[in-house]
Amino acid sequence: MADELHLPIYQVISNIHAFPRSTQWGPEGVNSGAWGFFAIYSCVFALQEGIRRYYTPSAMSYEEIKDFGKNYRDYDMACFCESYLVPLLSTESLELIVDGCQYKRTQKTANIANWEFARTHLNLACKRNGINCGYCWKCMRTLATLEAIGKLEDFAPIFDLAAYRKYAFLNKCRIKCEAKSNPFAKDIVECYKSHNRPMPSVFLARVYLFVRSCASFVKRKILKI
Repeated sequence: MADELHLPIYQVISNIHAFPRSTQWGPEGVNSGAWGFFAIYSCVFALQEGIRRYYTPSAMSYEEIKDFGKNYRDYDMACFCESYLVPLLSTESLELIVDGCQYKRTQKTANIANWEFARTHLNLACKRNGINCGYCWKCMRTLATLEAIGKLEDFAPIFDLAAYRKYAFLNKCRIKCEAKSNPFAKDIVECYKSHNRPMPSVFLARVYLFVRSCASFVKRKILKI
């Protein structure tokens, strides 16, 4: 990707992953969003003699941090306070800038939806053979947004859309039920509403998730017999 954009890329080799109890969860079961936040900037500080200004993409918008930031306390530093903490970490020779705090995730996705480079190189988390899995939370969240704005098929070359569609209704039910407590879910619900796209009602979503949970419970019991 960097080669196609004619940009330099520098690889940093770090042993930060050796300190948490696993590569996914940190000490005391803390999400990687907590220790990973500082891991990123420790690498930047190590290279600050050659960097004057460093931009990092925002995790949430100003509005979302104001409304939901406390939900991420002791869990994810980026979602908790990055918009005001990161600038305070700047040094006399290095300026740290959080870019995109004025946008929510769905707005960011919409901003790149017409960019041909994004349609062929967007990389979220779980790529296999150059294809995003389509069913992890990050893929589901992104594809749900693309579906809402009518751009889903444009990203078919780099997403497993069959996997997405298989779990799309389940995912939308979860999003609908989490909208009051999860900023990303709330953002997607509002995106669907603004584009006049249908989503299941809260009642239908709860009934569906309950029935699915009961079916899963019965299945597990039968398999144990």
